[in-house]
Amino acid sequence: MTDIEDNLKDRNAFHLAGIIPVAGQKLDFKFPWHDCLMPVANNLTAVEHAVLQCTYAGCETIWIVAHREMQRILRDRIGDWVLEYGSLFQASYKKKMASDQVRRTAIYYVPIHPKDRDKRDCLAWSVIYGSLRAFHISKVISSWYVPDKYFVSFPYGLVSLDSVYQNRSLISST
Repeated sequence: MTDIEDNLKDRNAFHLAGIIPVAGQKLDFKFPWHDCLMPVANNLTAVEHAVLQCTYAGCETIWIVAHREMQRILRDRIGDWVLEYGSLFQASYKKKMASDQVRRTAIYYVPIHPKDRDKRDCLAWSVIYGSLRAFHISKVISSWYVPDKYFVSFPYGLVSLDSVYQNRSLISST
């Protein structure tokens, strides 16, 4: 990159990428479904709560690291994008809001590499692998799209969404 691009990137662009590790060792709940699909509230699963944490934190992209056979189930349940929390909050005050003003956060599904499966199967490796894949894929798209920071949201631990939103400016800054 040139000096001009570096200057513009420092002043204007900041990309916070959310990483959600789903691939890893099984927990001991012994349910017939995957542990990340555990219900935590009415019509809300643990992985959906993790996606909400990422949007409340201000993530521009969300990367879900899961085994290939889980991706279809997760995509059917979550989708390919989610509405950004701030735009939903503003929409409640403004009766009319143009559809181009609502910001969508893209969700990408990253499969674990086959050589790592059953050898490096843990949440820590999923975080590292997901952030590396997010970096490399974003770099191919554009140098402006490369994440500056990563926000990891674990689907197996619940955090108050209000506390995440209150610290949003701290989380999504350099």
